[in-house]
Amino acid sequence: MRTYRTIVVAGVPIKLYGGPGLFAKGGLDKGTQLLIENIEFPSSGVVLDLACGNGIIGIYIALVRKDLKVYMSDVDAKAVELAKLNARINNVDDRTVVVESDVYANLPKKMFSAIYSNPPLKAGWSVIERMICEGPEHLAGKGFMQFVFAKGWEKAVEIGKRCFSQAYTIKSKWGYRVIKYEI
Repeated sequence: MRTYRTIVVAGVPIKLYGGPGLFAKGGLDKGTQLLIENIEFPSSGVVLDLACGNGIIGIYIALVRKDLKVYMSDVDAKAVELAKLNARINNVDDRTVVVESDVYANLPKKMFSAIYSNPPLKAGWSVIERMICEGPEHLAGKGFMQFVFAKGWEKAVEIGKRCFSQAYTIKSKWGYRVIKYEI
């Protein structure tokens, strides 16, 4: 059964449907809130909400930065369906593309100015490592990534330092850390 609510994050109201089996089930967890409140935007281009779930990160970006094209992707077909629905009810479906993809498998290379994620830790560290280390293949120019972690943030930084020139914490709050990865 789907749930519906309007959430205000960083001063922006977002209408969201959620559902069983999806992280936060239509609500807003503290990690995602911290990431959204500390998003650094590229000056232009295309961005990606990786492992998007209900699409809240990508929809927020599309609402506040109408000049950016936003891709959202998830391996779960139900999540993709909900992200599309949520983009439509927030009137950003003209600026968003939602793709079913196992990490980056169905996404273009060298396209994204930024990649954002609250990665699914339940998927395991082999998936998280792919999300981090395959990122540079999909970033354009001086693109960057911002991920949020609670457990394992030290490991996420360590992995990032192997695959990027820099990986560091930009914000820490509520037991979560927003990590930035720079090429």
